Amino acid sequence: NVHICADKLFFVSYQPIDGKSVAMGNSSAAKVFGVGCVDLKFPSGHILSLQRVHHVPTIRRNIISGSMLVQEGYELSFKLNKVVIQHYNLFIGKGYLSDGLFKIRVDHAGSGNKFDFVDSIVMNVTESSSVWHKRLGHLNYDSIKRMMNLNLIPKHDVERNNKCQVCVEAKQVRKPYHSIERHSELLDLVHTDICEFNGIVTKDLKRYVITFIDDYSKYCYVYLIKHKDEALEKFIILKNEAETQTGKKLKRLRSDRGGEYESNPFGEYCRNFGIIHEETPPYSPQSNGVAEQKNRTFKDMINSFLLNSGLPKYMWGEALNTACHILNRVPLKHNEITPFESWKGRKPSLKYFRVWGCLAKVLVPEHKRKKLGPKTIDAVFLGYVETSYALRFLVVKSEIVGIDVNTIVELRDATFFEDVFPMKTGIPQNDVLDAALTSSSIPEHVEKMTNVGGNLSGLDSLQTELDEPRRSKRARIVKDFGSDFITYNIEDEPITFKDAMTSPEAKHWKVAIKSEIDSIVSNGTWELVELPPGCNTIGCKWIFKKKLNSDGTIDKFKARLVAKGFKQKEGIDYFYTYSPVARLTTIRVLIALAS
Repeated sequence: NVHICADKLFFVSYQPIDGKSVAMGNSSAAKVFGVGCVDLKFPSGHILSLQRVHHVPTIRRNIISGSMLVQEGYELSFKLNKVVIQHYNLFIGKGYLSDGLFKIRVDHAGSGNKFDFVDSIVMNVTESSSVWHKRLGHLNYDSIKRMMNLNLIPKHDVERNNKCQVCVEAKQVRKPYHSIERHSELLDLVHTDICEFNGIVTKDLKRYVITFIDDYSKYCYVYLIKHKDEALEKFIILKNEAETQTGKKLKRLRSDRGGEYESNPFGEYCRNFGIIHEETPPYSPQSNGVAEQKNRTFKDMINSFLLNSGLPKYMWGEALNTACHILNRVPLKHNEITPFESWKGRKPSLKYFRVWGCLAKVLVPEHKRKKLGPKTIDAVFLGYVETSYALRFLVVKSEIVGIDVNTIVELRDATFFEDVFPMKTGIPQNDVLDAALTSSSIPEHVEKMTNVGGNLSGLDSLQTELDEPRRSKRARIVKDFGSDFITYNIEDEPITFKDAMTSPEAKHWKVAIKSEIDSIVSNGTWELVELPPGCNTIGCKWIFKKKLNSDGTIDKFKARLVAKGFKQKEGIDYFYTYSPVARLTTIRVLIALAS
């Protein structure tokens, strides 16, 4: 029945004491270091002065004693899920019921600096648990607790009663399959499987993912592929890297009976290197439970990432790579070390982890900046780079020349806003951002940049995990291709109609344009009609190209009139798209029959 505060900075008056303790809820005793006065300012503007507050640094929640407030003349009224504090009918403040306690939002009103009292009482407990839950890809709370016990993340209360709405929407619970045999060395057995995500392709047209999981450590590799027949290529890459990094030999590979694994080249490769290829019985996915479970976990985390961030579904590839990076650093259910530690031989650091899809103010390299103007770009955090200590970002707002909106950059220095999601809630957009995002365009390239310095806390520890490649100390010699090469490069085709009409070759472009118009009219390409109600017009533009002879001279000038289909919005200008494509197997059969 005493007021308790963990932070000495909150006291406006303080008297050290010795030999006193308070009883805790678990029957233990906590030492009291001092007693004093704490002034709390409510949003109403009234100040509540707490007397005889005990300073207990080891306690996790600051506590206001209701009985002491009543003794000091305050009135407490409990109404449904809130408590109201009054003093002689004067409203002081109120708090709300949360997890069995009434939590009150107040500020520290002592002299000097002003502190947010809620941050010290509640947010370091509940929000820290929630933030780390999101940072770790909406990981289950049992795994979070194990990570705290291993000092991988800061210790805080894990409140199991706090249900995550994203987890409820994205995950379903199924009974696990139990393994019969456990292997005792790295690469004794590797599980593999291929899966897709409802036929959705990534920004670089990858449709499938192939996973490789070491049975002993559960360390996982993932590779995005366009076609299933790339399985052997990725397996060779995995085998070479895994054997080089661990010093072990891959002995057995377990997969289902997919055609990509039963092909003659795949089987021949395994036989040549003495690898036993185990194939599961038909219609028994539980026989390859490690790979199936990993795929399910990946899908749950990807769903959580996309729902929480608001990013489009074609970004599942970025979410998958981040999920794999996280799970390799999460301890196993029946093991106190992480897959990363088993595989690499050292403990991982998670200080650089951030919430996927959140807003980041990314520092632009100095050579890209101007003396006057912004030093940062607004971007969405997309994950981690395995081969360096940079991070991946999707640019959503940029005033820097050479860094375009809707491109992916790899940079290091950034300030994160982990509760802001630009693709979900929206941010102030300039014209370029609005045009890029509303057209649902896909990032076309990744721009890699390198800069020095380190504003991102914990990134230095990431550098110890990833070996930086050695670079030559020789001075680079700039290649000289001669003036003819430069002159040839600057003779480019016009980009716009205005460029074509003002160029020295305008008369040739006019002939090409007339030829295109005549062809369109003669073929009846379009029909002039009234615009239907509720529909939007779609603009068009000219594409100009020069067809060259083998000796580099110009053969003819070509002009094509195309529609700006990228301006269309899904659900407004179109709903479904269909593109019939023949399966690769069908094409092979036709070629075989024809031959």
